[in-house]
Amino acid sequence: MRNVDEPAGVSFIFVYGPSGIGKTTMRLRVEQKLLEQALPELETDRCQILVVGIEAIGTESNQFNWKDYFSHSLIA
Repeated sequence: MRNVDEPAGVSFIFVYGPSGIGKTTMRLRVEQKLLEQALPELETDRCQILVVGIEAIGTESNQFNWKDYFSHSLIA
């Protein structure tokens, strides 16, 4: 949370690692905490986009599907 609250000029935070170590759980908890912190401001200005979370889905073919990724990104 310190890196999110005090970003020091960073625009993106990438989290990567093997399956099952809690990356998604951590992302969801950080998103929840950010929403809780921003709730008073969001009640007066509902046009803000506070956070966007995207998971890159792996494939069995070892080829990343950029079209699928960008489609999911736009929806998010």
